[in-house]
Amino acid sequence: MHDWKELVRSRLTPLPLEPGRREEVIEELAQQLEDAYKEALSGGASEPEALRRSLAQFKDWEDLRKDVFRAVKAEELPVWQQRGILSPKRPWVWTALLLSLALLAVPGFRQALVTLSVPIETGPWGSGFFSTRTLSRIERRAIAQSDARALAFVALHHPDLKEAARAAEKAIALDARLTWIYARFASAYPPEHDPAPWIARLKAWDGDNAFPHLLEAGALFDRGSSEAGWTSRTPLELRHSFATKSDIRLPMQKAFAAPKYDSYATQRFELERAVLQQQGWDRPDLLMFTQASRLIPNLLLTRTYAEYLVLDLGETAEKAGYNEEAAAQYRAAAQYGVRMQRASSDIEQLIAIAIRQKSYEHLLPLLRQQGRTEEALLLESDFADLRDAVGLVREYRWKDNAASRAAPLVLISSVLVLVFGLAALTWLGSVILLRWNENTSSLLNRFASVAAIAPPLLLFASLSLYGAYYPYVRHISQFESAGQLARDLGPFRWSLVELWMAPLSQGSWLNIMIWPIAWCVVVAVIGTITLYWVRSRREGGGLQEE
Repeated sequence: MHDWKELVRSRLTPLPLEPGRREEVIEELAQQLEDAYKEALSGGASEPEALRRSLAQFKDWEDLRKDVFRAVKAEELPVWQQRGILSPKRPWVWTALLLSLALLAVPGFRQALVTLSVPIETGPWGSGFFSTRTLSRIERRAIAQSDARALAFVALHHPDLKEAARAAEKAIALDARLTWIYARFASAYPPEHDPAPWIARLKAWDGDNAFPHLLEAGALFDRGSSEAGWTSRTPLELRHSFATKSDIRLPMQKAFAAPKYDSYATQRFELERAVLQQQGWDRPDLLMFTQASRLIPNLLLTRTYAEYLVLDLGETAEKAGYNEEAAAQYRAAAQYGVRMQRASSDIEQLIAIAIRQKSYEHLLPLLRQQGRTEEALLLESDFADLRDAVGLVREYRWKDNAASRAAPLVLISSVLVLVFGLAALTWLGSVILLRWNENTSSLLNRFASVAAIAPPLLLFASLSLYGAYYPYVRHISQFESAGQLARDLGPFRWSLVELWMAPLSQGSWLNIMIWPIAWCVVVAVIGTITLYWVRSRREGGGLQEE
């Protein structure tokens, strides 16, 4: 004969009920098993088969324990008394949590985890990458150590122009080779800022460079655009303005005649990479976005002035029969384009290529007309190379199928890591409290029972995030230039930004539906809480049926 009570007791233990009530439950279930066993025997089943049929009534004894406790106590079984696969007594739950925490020690995972923390909007006159407190700390340490590069870093990124200017003066006093950081103050924004003194210092230090002259023309253009309405003019009207606006035409002439073009992109990249390494910030994504705040010249003004040389001065001279003068204007624009094309910025290279193409389109027919065949053939070869150069500049910037696939995975996994991480931390706190006192709160106990799924889900989400981001894991020391940084990470970062910003853009489904969705979530939460309260009252006998 089977000891049915012992069989039930071994499967339901522990059952945290009063001894008398526990024995009643055990006796009732034992009788139910015995009756089923006898019925199976009377039906011709063998003893093993009868026992199997009897026990098959309760397919999951752990669920039975929970159901019995809930029926008697009108609340969930204490989480530390549970024996399910996600019980806090199970080692794999804690293993999943520990493995998730261990991933934080992996540099690549940390890079992936903070990949969405970089600000989306950037600008040359207001960088929001670093807090004032952080920059002040860097500045104090730099002053104590006479670190000119760290002071220059503060000057480039401090949101307060006055504080940035003071840091710049200290940096240049220590190392005059850092005078290029004056370009940070060459913008006409904000309106109360006067860039003229800073541009004058930059011109005095690097007078052979086209860049300071372009900054001067751009600042004058920005100052006068609101007064003269230049921004609303057509390209033709803007070109004609160069004939009458000598204050802008003169610096543009000097820029196009300057023997070199250096926008200080290389110097800034090397400085920021070194300081980020010095601060222990191994963040290629942050390095890339700090490059986005670099001031570049007014490219519309640059291209328009090149068209002024080619279309207004050059064509006019050619039509008047002054071919040499026309060729000189075409060459002036083309040679400037050659110098500008050496810049590290994609957009600067594209504008330079456009300037050269426009110049060559007019210079080639003129050379053929003059019978200068050999020179025209060389120019045709350069002209053909420009088409290939455009493709090389653009090929990685916008299209990368791998980056387009990885970006959504990284975005979704990051959000899931955040959600499951918060749930896991809350679960951890709740099970600790319930371990100390299992009667702390029935609601907390129910939450701990449900949220036990958070640690394994956190591990899966973390592994998914790391796997999706792994192809883009780099140390900032691996990048030798801003161009290499843009080629390696640019498509992925652009895909991520586009994916992040598109749902929030005007007219998108998320922007339209965000408040209805929020309202539905609130109603669902309130309804769930209400239904849970009603069910709890009924199970506890609190509601009386009339």
